[in-house]
Amino acid sequence: MKDIDYSFVTYSDSLSLNKDNNYISYNNLFAIIDGVGRDYLGKKAATLARETILEIFFKYFEENNSPGDAIFLSLKEANRVILEERTRLKEKMAVSVCVLYVQERIMYFSHLGDARMYAFQDNELNQLTRDHTLREQDPFAEKRYDDPRALQALIKGLGIHENPEIYIKKYPLDKKGSIILTTERLTERISNRDLLWLSKKISNPRKMGKTIVELFRRKGGDSGFTLGIIRFGIIPKWLKKVFSIYLIYSLVIMAIVFGYISVYHDDNYRKTSTGITEPVVVEDLIADNIDPANKEEKASPESLNGSAVRQPIIINKKDEIKTVKPVEPSGKDVQKKITERPVLAVKKTTESKGAGDISDTGDIKNEVQVFLMDWKNSWEASAGKDGDMDPYISFYSDEFRSGKLDKKGWASDKSKRNKGKQWISISILDIRVSEPDADNRVKVRFKQDYSSSNYSVKSGKTMVLKKMEERWEIISEESN
Repeated sequence: MKDIDYSFVTYSDSLSLNKDNNYISYNNLFAIIDGVGRDYLGKKAATLARETILEIFFKYFEENNSPGDAIFLSLKEANRVILEERTRLKEKMAVSVCVLYVQERIMYFSHLGDARMYAFQDNELNQLTRDHTLREQDPFAEKRYDDPRALQALIKGLGIHENPEIYIKKYPLDKKGSIILTTERLTERISNRDLLWLSKKISNPRKMGKTIVELFRRKGGDSGFTLGIIRFGIIPKWLKKVFSIYLIYSLVIMAIVFGYISVYHDDNYRKTSTGITEPVVVEDLIADNIDPANKEEKASPESLNGSAVRQPIIINKKDEIKTVKPVEPSGKDVQKKITERPVLAVKKTTESKGAGDISDTGDIKNEVQVFLMDWKNSWEASAGKDGDMDPYISFYSDEFRSGKLDKKGWASDKSKRNKGKQWISISILDIRVSEPDADNRVKVRFKQDYSSSNYSVKSGKTMVLKKMEERWEIISEESN
């Protein structure tokens, strides 16, 4: 496939963008490499993996033309090299890797560790890999281990086992789409929903990469990651050049035609000194039919014949066209017109509502939607040890109760739960707002899609909101 465009970027802890040896993009071979180990060991392991994969893959591929076998052998050799270095240094070091090769609309790929691969085709985003971590591979890991770092421990990766299980998979590519490669630190802040939305909106790989980095920073991300975006089905560069040349020539031709039309004028018309266009009089047409003495038309043989051509009527050029100035009305006329103008009666409303009353149903729905969006954002921002719970709790009334817990007890329990989550992402759909009752209360129903680092659920939710002076407050809420 020649119609491929791609962009790779490494985002460092120092909040700067730079290129590093954490990826491969060479002759339709692409890979993303994430070294694991303290200090320099992770970077050393990543460098060894990159050099070995590049060397072994193309060496075997040129001899056998088998992408799947070339990927398998290059990963196996990279594992051996890293394992030897790990034994020699007597230090822990490993590598997470996603590697792929594109050949004739077929993608051959494999992965080890927690680096991820996504395919975006037909406006759908599919995650093609599953993290080889304790959290993903053991369904009871969260109950067995309290330390979040233990849950992120790699079960598979380069440099961990002497004979790792390496699976080569094939994936058909459509005429148009993209492949996204990323390391696990990015997915701690950027959800699959975010990647899907950005893939639909942005087609340029470089622009999309910068947008993802900005979103990662806005969501509080401060750790390094590597991201790769491979776009296929684009217009080839040679075709773009041909189209550009054709467009330039078309614009030149259009400019010439437009210029010719703008200066073209009918030779049968001309401008007079008064600015009025009139036909040119050709005297030869009337010479034989009009007697200059009496200016009466003579009957010619042709005029007696019904088939003869009628001669044109000539307007005497000496007749001047008079311009008539409009007569300005006198003061009496103006006064008469003013008095005859109909007067429109304006009915004034003297009734007014109290300060606490709700005036318009449409305004209520808009206020509730804005309230829910602010509530959702505050809930998402409350995740993690550094999450801020106060803005989120402020949305709830002092009357609020959750089961047997009052607001204070519920807030304490919610704070403990949210601090144990690395991230929270919420989507709200199908919002329905009831008419307000006598106490300025409304019932709100909507669909909620909740996702966090350790739990996901889709459910319906019902809230009762009350307008308190300048803002709404949540009186009760329940999931259904």
